[in-house]
Amino acid sequence: MIPEEFINKRVSFDFCKMKLVFALSQSLFSSYDVDTGTRLLLKTLKQTVDFSRVRRVLDLGCGTGVIGIVLGKCFPHLKVTAQDRDALAVAFSEYNARENGLSPSTFRAIGGIAYEGIAAGIAEETTLVKANEYPEGGKESIEIARGVFDLIVSNLPAKAGYPVLEEMISRAVYHLTDHGILATVVVNNLAERIEGFLSNNFLILNKKTGKKHTVFVSKMNKVCQISETKRTPGLGRYIREHVRFNFHGKGYELSTAFGLGNFDSMDYITELVIKILELSESLFRESHGMHYSGSFSGTSTSGTSTNRSSVNRGKRLLVWNPGQGYIPICSTVQRYLSRKDEKTNGIILAGRDRLALLVSKTNLVKNNILKPEEIAMLHLPFLSSSIEEIAGFHDNNCFQTAVFLLEEASYYSSESFANYLRGILKNKDFILAGRSTIIARLLKNKSTLKGLKVFYDKKYHGFRGILGWFDY
Repeated sequence: MIPEEFINKRVSFDFCKMKLVFALSQSLFSSYDVDTGTRLLLKTLKQTVDFSRVRRVLDLGCGTGVIGIVLGKCFPHLKVTAQDRDALAVAFSEYNARENGLSPSTFRAIGGIAYEGIAAGIAEETTLVKANEYPEGGKESIEIARGVFDLIVSNLPAKAGYPVLEEMISRAVYHLTDHGILATVVVNNLAERIEGFLSNNFLILNKKTGKKHTVFVSKMNKVCQISETKRTPGLGRYIREHVRFNFHGKGYELSTAFGLGNFDSMDYITELVIKILELSESLFRESHGMHYSGSFSGTSTSGTSTNRSSVNRGKRLLVWNPGQGYIPICSTVQRYLSRKDEKTNGIILAGRDRLALLVSKTNLVKNNILKPEEIAMLHLPFLSSSIEEIAGFHDNNCFQTAVFLLEEASYYSSESFANYLRGILKNKDFILAGRSTIIARLLKNKSTLKGLKVFYDKKYHGFRGILGWFDY
């Protein structure tokens, strides 16, 4: 269930003489209405495509699920798969589908970067081929579905980066049936470039240009020629740059991805968390009578020693919203430096963005910080359930230290989230960082956060980070 704090508004949408209602989110694309590009794409599809010949549809980069849900309602015989790399988008797509009367057998939404894992659940009706496509943290052979979809639709995300858009288009040939159709909508300033690429690999059946968007409805005319330029194994054209940074006097290299922040340098919230990690030498060390007061060049809000002699300090590290990998690397290195006599049990990377999880894992492995088997990934829409339960760990204390980079969403300053934190972070060290307003509102939930010890509190360029511990 999606917390109400994430729902910005509900809007009506009329199509095929039906009235549909969609919940929208401030945290997702087109948060106030169904966008004009989606409307133009749906109108063009209705005019161009013979849906009596279409059985399976893939909505790639589905957002709140509007395109796939509208098609599923207008043409009840369709089986629709919707995919997005944002787990919150997947949750909204599922929610909107059920609210509009589509069953799980008719409409399913899955998380992943483009085409990742779409063969799951439909293998009995597909031709499976082997391909080196988006493995988690390395180059390995996995099964993908070929010849599954009669129609692939996508409101191409301009911010994803042109090489990624090219990849989304070219990879479609592995997933379309022989008579399959690819229908895309793109902002007009990218239309000429997209049309040129489509023309080399597809036959364009219809082109419709609006005030801000252009729609292309195409069918295959030959196998796309995919450029074999230098790639980082497992992430292909998502990789944008290779950047170096230092932590504790040692250099590390990140492969940074299109569509994520910090691709060439750190943003303020990342710098803030790293400052806390560098200054708080006590955070990860083996200490059963820790006394933080006066230890840092920030604000210490407690002068109380906390006895933690009963705590098992050898558990995993959890990082929420790992981004390009700066925080997972620095947190793991800091933890190791503070506990040289203790073997790490690895890290849990968790967050909404599947691409961030994949690229962070890749960077941890390429810098020889951790082995692939020591890294767990949890693709979640928001923090609301037991990490231990979701991860399948039977130990209810499966991580001992957590670093949370909170999004700008009212949910993260709510009483329900405060209650969740109190439950999940008992007897655990943690850093919470986010916009100063989000952290300030969260800390106002004093009754819910009873037992919270804030040992360090620092503001930095509109962001705020706290180092804390629940003692109850």
